[in-house]
Amino acid sequence: MEKLNEPLTREHIDFRVNQVLKVGPKVKATILAYKDARVDMQILDEAVGQMNWQVKYKRDTKGILQSGIGIKDPATGEWVWKWSNGTESNMESEKGEYSDAFKRAGFMWGIGRKLYDFPSIWIDLMDDEYEERDGKVRGTSKLRPNSWTWEISEDYQKVKAIQEKNGTPIIRFAKGFRAKKDEKKQDGRGVLNNKEYNRALELLKTENEIPVNEDFYSKDGFIKYLCETYRVTDYQLENLKAEAVLELNKTLK
Repeated sequence: MEKLNEPLTREHIDFRVNQVLKVGPKVKATILAYKDARVDMQILDEAVGQMNWQVKYKRDTKGILQSGIGIKDPATGEWVWKWSNGTESNMESEKGEYSDAFKRAGFMWGIGRKLYDFPSIWIDLMDDEYEERDGKVRGTSKLRPNSWTWEISEDYQKVKAIQEKNGTPIIRFAKGFRAKKDEKKQDGRGVLNNKEYNRALELLKTENEIPVNEDFYSKDGFIKYLCETYRVTDYQLENLKAEAVLELNKTLK
């Protein structure tokens, strides 16, 4: 039964585009980490055995589909049920509704529940990954986050997504990791090397605000980028000298 509550590993986690939107001059996307219904089936089989779980469906008085997963109590032989409702998905509405209800019932038993602790994933899109039509922006078939290489720690506090493009590893998202020398930021800009990083830290001695170019990051965005990628604290960055930021901007462009 403890297996039901174990964090899902990469082999059990899929990634899909949740939303594409324009933020100023940039086009960004949110990426969602989720589980497939087959993952719930596999984990239930492994945790309690194929003959010791079952699923039922019913609609409540409002017509909302409810799914229940029953597991046989090995001590009493009685069935213990946990229920949840479903919503339509991007698949056929009825099929998606049943699948979603089943996965939500799996959450009630703890299967993949820790996915709620997964960090929010925002990425900048490359030119061929989106298109604009009738005033709306949407992703293209080139945007395939599930095909990227994902490195995920057991507690989900370290997450990195790397895409191979023309033989070069490109970091599309990183939280809790420090960039490696042979990796580049997503649009081909070089990551900071140790010398540049140490120089920036040496300049943390003034009370100046952190000025950043409008076409780069906002102040908050720049702080978040450095903190997540290089583990620099907010306190250290508060006094980052203006010249250092400008140099970092030039390096990253």
